[in-house]
Amino acid sequence: MTNTKYITKDSLDAFLIGMSKYETTELLHDLNVLELLDGKVPKDHRSDIPPYEAAEAFLYLFQEREDYELCEMLIKNWPQLRNI
Repeated sequence: MTNTKYITKDSLDAFLIGMSKYETTELLHDLNVLELLDGKVPKDHRSDIPPYEAAEAFLYLFQEREDYELCEMLIKNWPQLRNI
């Protein structure tokens, strides 16, 4: 997890801690997460966070949870994440 490309380790750690209270099924009901999985920048995306940073954060979250199908979706739709 130390080889992050778009997100700092500290930001990733904070993201993972913050997201730990949400089950994956809950996240998959969030339109913003679904848009990100589809390779789109969510409409409610914070402009101070680059889209690839958010996509990478979710990639690590889903890897940690062993949700590899979701990882595959992110990598397919955000190709720059392939080399992480």
